[in-house]
Amino acid sequence: MITDDERRLSGIVNELRNENRQSVSRNEWYIYAVMTVIPFAGVLFFALTKEKNINKSNYAKAGVIVNAVLSVITAVCLITSVFCVSAGQKNVKAQKYSGVTETEENSGQEEEVKAQPFIFDSQSNSISFELNGIAFNYPLSARELEQAGLTYDTQTSSPFSMNTVTAAYKDIYGSTVLITYDTQNGEEAVCDSFSVKLSSETSFLGLTEKSGYEAVTEMFKNAVSQEMSEYDTASATGIIYFDYGSCEIGVSLKNNMVSSAFIKG
Repeated sequence: MITDDERRLSGIVNELRNENRQSVSRNEWYIYAVMTVIPFAGVLFFALTKEKNINKSNYAKAGVIVNAVLSVITAVCLITSVFCVSAGQKNVKAQKYSGVTETEENSGQEEEVKAQPFIFDSQSNSISFELNGIAFNYPLSARELEQAGLTYDTQTSSPFSMNTVTAAYKDIYGSTVLITYDTQNGEEAVCDSFSVKLSSETSFLGLTEKSGYEAVTEMFKNAVSQEMSEYDTASATGIIYFDYGSCEIGVSLKNNMVSSAFIKG
């Protein structure tokens, strides 16, 4: 006679033998495990999976939820990355455009400075000028010449003052620059006078060796006064002085060609 326990055991065995209750091997779980961590594709896989086995079916139901969350997170990360890259490219383009604009503006400013190589400010009684494309303000110091790249050459003392010297500097254009200052304050001291002997490549106060009388008088036509007692019109040789407040500009010509010029005062 079959006991109740035997009947229950037989029922359990028959149930386990059914297709929807059978044990799933480790190898069969690999595809499920892999599809769980693959965004988007895993959602489709689990959503389309129709399994009779209750274990696989339950895993697919849980897997579709887990993979959907993972897919959403992945999508958000991708969108954020694309947005950041796009914003970065726009920023780079904006910086490049800004750099080009600044360069154009700077070029325009440089052209403006070159177009006005000499400016006198009557309020501050100061002179702005250019020497071979470099802008200076008079009075200036020997230190400023060194910072601008000029090289110290020689120095002579003044016969009228123990502390006053005239230092000579050279630049890459072959110009000779003379600056007179009081040594008590060192090279930081502003000068009493500043002169330049022009070379064939020198540009000073808007003048070159090829500048003649007309170019000189045109450049300084706004001077308070003009003195020509040391200039010979017949040979176009001598010095012309121009008065600018407490400052004086002198230009030396030889055969109607500028040889040197100075600022003092």
